[in-house]
Amino acid sequence: MVEPARELATAMKLPKGHINVLHLAPRNATSGMFIDLVQWLEPASDGQVYPALNNVGINLVAFRVSELDKTVAVLRQRGIQFLSDEAQAFGPIRTIVTQDPDGVFIQLLEWFVATD
Repeated sequence: MVEPARELATAMKLPKGHINVLHLAPRNATSGMFIDLVQWLEPASDGQVYPALNNVGINLVAFRVSELDKTVAVLRQRGIQFLSDEAQAFGPIRTIVTQDPDGVFIQLLEWFVATD
């Protein structure tokens, strides 16, 4: 994690800022795309955790994974809890959902082809 400089707080129109930032990108990525996770330490967040998915604003982020069961197993070993015990299937999709510390729903999805 990196603690950004005061300039970042100024860019976000905050009088001061103390945050942790983690940049996520696949190893050996060929694009410049990445996910920027930010934890606000000061000023502290003052909102409430989302109670459900039908809130206004960004309340769900979905990620497509190639091996859902393996991904979930690794995340569970790291202490991540999911809303259901098992992935749910509908159509060609299997999915499972967790929440981040701020209440944003994180959905993992895997497209599959049924063999039935």
